Amino acid sequence: MKLPPIKTRSMSHTPPKLLSFEEFIAQYGDNTRYELIDGELRDMEPTGPHEAVAGSIAGRIYVEIFRANFNWLIPKNCLIKPLYAEATALRPDVVVLDQAELSQEPLWQKEPVRLKPGGLSGQLDHCCACNPDLKQFSVQFQCHLL
Repeated sequence: MKLPPIKTRSMSHTPPKLLSFEEFIAQYGDNTRYELIDGELRDMEPTGPHEAVAGSIAGRIYVEIFRANFNWLIPKNCLIKPLYAEATALRPDVVVLDQAELSQEPLWQKEPVRLKPGGLSGQLDHCCACNPDLKQFSVQFQCHLL
């Protein structure tokens, strides 16, 4: 018995449409579920335990900010545009911002977006990058994360 030929579908891959930083802000800027990495939309889908850890870390950092009387804040949600990335908008789990610098941030009064490189005191997502004022604290803090 001769079998009929097998019909196959074309297995073409359509790459996702890349977004610019501006397009991402317009379409997804207020949706905390998404980040933009090199033009690609990324669904973050944080879990409950992930959020609990991020909240605990933010609380501990805030205690130190308050104790040291720094003029910094930890926003609940914030987008960060890395200095040399054209189509990237990150939503760090925890970010520490200098309040004095935010008055010169063009988008901050309308949405929690940080574009300028100054005023980023620290960011904790999968790593920690901090300014010299927070360096000693960040090293101690990283040790507690291990």
